Amino acid sequence: MKMYWLMGWRNIWRNRRRSAITIGAMAFSVTLLVFFFGFMASWMDQMEENVIGMSVGDIQIHHPQYLADQNLYQLVPDAEELLKDLHRDGYAAAARVYGYGLMASDESGKSAGAQFKGISLQHEPTVTLLHRDRNLRDGHFLTGETRLELPETVDTDGAYDDPLAGFDDPLGDNNGYGAKAEPLVVGQVVLGKKLATTLSVGPGDTVNVVTMSADGTMGNELFDVVGVFKNFSELEDRSLALVTRADYQRLFRLPEDQVHEIAIRRPEGSGLQESREVVAAVAGDRGEARTWQDILPAIAEMVTFQRTIMVLFGFLMYIGAGLLIMNSTLMMVFERIHEFGVMKAIGLRPLKILILVLFETFWMCLVAGIAGIAAGVPLTLWVGKVGIDLTSMAPDGFALSGTVFDPVMYARVTTDSVLLPFLMLFATAFVSVLYPAIKAAVIEPVKAIYHI
Repeated sequence: MKMYWLMGWRNIWRNRRRSAITIGAMAFSVTLLVFFFGFMASWMDQMEENVIGMSVGDIQIHHPQYLADQNLYQLVPDAEELLKDLHRDGYAAAARVYGYGLMASDESGKSAGAQFKGISLQHEPTVTLLHRDRNLRDGHFLTGETRLELPETVDTDGAYDDPLAGFDDPLGDNNGYGAKAEPLVVGQVVLGKKLATTLSVGPGDTVNVVTMSADGTMGNELFDVVGVFKNFSELEDRSLALVTRADYQRLFRLPEDQVHEIAIRRPEGSGLQESREVVAAVAGDRGEARTWQDILPAIAEMVTFQRTIMVLFGFLMYIGAGLLIMNSTLMMVFERIHEFGVMKAIGLRPLKILILVLFETFWMCLVAGIAGIAAGVPLTLWVGKVGIDLTSMAPDGFALSGTVFDPVMYARVTTDSVLLPFLMLFATAFVSVLYPAIKAAVIEPVKAIYHI
């Protein structure tokens, strides 16, 4: 066996130029794939983190029918007690409430439908990354502050600007003429970027909201726009209006201590399905626990089949290298027909010649693989540090499959990103070299010896 190792190594350098070109092409393919797989790994990580960290969390608790019928009355009861139970077991959890309404701007005269999402400023930052400044295009995140504003029909002294105010009050109870008005509580709202564009509003503007409340009355409140999100997802860009739970409650008047959703992040190191079972046990009959994979199966499948996608793309990239290897090996076989004929004439069996050609291919793959990894890993580490800035093309990032991506893309070195290109090179090369190797093995000695 040692003879085959030595002969294989010697033979690849008999034609240095051809071997160098072949090895160089193979190494270049490995370099590209090491970088591409590292880029894909980082991309998939970002997709999963954005799904989990921007909105969904690891696990969610809902009313069993909520996802199928997201109406105002599909509620999880005893929310505060459930949150305490989850926190006690080491889970980060935040309650959320949702509702739909009409939002209008008096300044622009425009209106649009909006989905209101009420969050806890205390708990939400432990579950998602919504509060980070990098997620905002303009303004700032919710602070929970409110301000008081007198209705437009009220003078600065608090009395209605009533043209009949100077006349005697026929009812004698000050009901109508010069009556004092209650000031309006104005909350804060952060809007999706497309909703803000539709309304032509931004930080500093005030919007009017009209909804149907849970108790059957009309809800009507004012909100100051304090921020506008960057790319979020298509639906949330178009309709999201993020408010505090207190402001939401004034608008929708939900029953006390009931929410639509509880988003949860599991403790580090715990498995997703294992955590779901624990959360389901804690929730009991108060709600149904689902993982983010259950809620967003399309995204989960993309993450699950990441390796399959990478392998398929890798083999597509290696087709060119495989053709070059096959062509190079065929040329080598034709150049050495006489040599192979002599070897068979002195008793070398076809299998031995086949093995010899495969050993030559092995050495080329080994040299190319090491060189490709030596170039690809530093490239991937460098891109992982500085990133690829696509801000000029997509200042607010870009959305794909309902997930937002940062405009600066990174890469990271993983075991798969190094080993897969290396192993796939060997697989592609050995498949490509089978035909030339078999051709060399079945050469007829007499014809080969006299071949010119």
